[in-house]
Amino acid sequence: MQTRAQVAVASRFAKLLRKITPDVLEQEIFAAHQRSIQARLKAVFATNQVVRIGSYVRRSAIKSSSDIDLLLVLKRDAVKQGDHYKRSDTVLQNVRYQLQDRFTKTDIGRDGQVIVVSFRDGLHPVDVVPGFFSGPGEDNYPVFCIPDGYGWWTATSPQLHNKYISDADKRSGGKLKSVARLVKYWSTLRSATQALSGFHVELLLAQDGICIGARSHADCVAAALELLVRRRCRALQNPKGVPGLVAAAGTDPKREALNNAIQTAAQHCKLAMQAERCGATQESIRQWNMVFSDTFPR
Repeated sequence: MQTRAQVAVASRFAKLLRKITPDVLEQEIFAAHQRSIQARLKAVFATNQVVRIGSYVRRSAIKSSSDIDLLLVLKRDAVKQGDHYKRSDTVLQNVRYQLQDRFTKTDIGRDGQVIVVSFRDGLHPVDVVPGFFSGPGEDNYPVFCIPDGYGWWTATSPQLHNKYISDADKRSGGKLKSVARLVKYWSTLRSATQALSGFHVELLLAQDGICIGARSHADCVAAALELLVRRRCRALQNPKGVPGLVAAAGTDPKREALNNAIQTAAQHCKLAMQAERCGATQESIRQWNMVFSDTFPR
């Protein structure tokens, strides 16, 4: 039987989850953006398909923060020059040019492996990543080659990852994706130098099994941040193998900044859980409010 403190904290986590879960209006806006971008890409590129990937597909997106990701699956001939593949930089630049030619009043830039279409509201960006089919992978899930951020190509299998995370979420009784959403929301409250990869979080939770069993959201979030601290936010060996490593942060300096921020947050989580066990409801809520930068429901 739950104590009053546990009930009070749990109800506030439920309220926070409702607040950060994308609503119907936001999903409709993204759907409209997706249709317009798909139409342009299919009109100018030799493509097999343009598919949505990422956190919206995995149902772990954050309201007013997450973007949508589109994989432009190019035909192999479109990325080859003679017997060799074109540099991914060249393909990315062509995608950017074609989108800019269509969306003339929209800010379109490049961020590492993707082209970012910001649109005029600035709140519902779409990331476009070009790639091509490499072959079947584990359990015949498709493997694609996408830009590696350094001018060449790397393998990935979004559908395989989705299945792996979804299976782990089912084993957790549906908690994994909620906990991932809470941890990712914590990250959105940090500076850009402390950004945490949401994909890293989901794979880590799926691999470790933190969310399995009779554990509250509070307990799982505290355990997830503590695990990141113990790992010092090191890159994760991808349990499905493609790509080999999944970084928590983009660079070593960003990883160190992220690790420092997580250490502080994990300490507040620890104090919040101690207060909850002692029945100190208001102190527990106060500590969680510090974790979530004054946005935790009172």
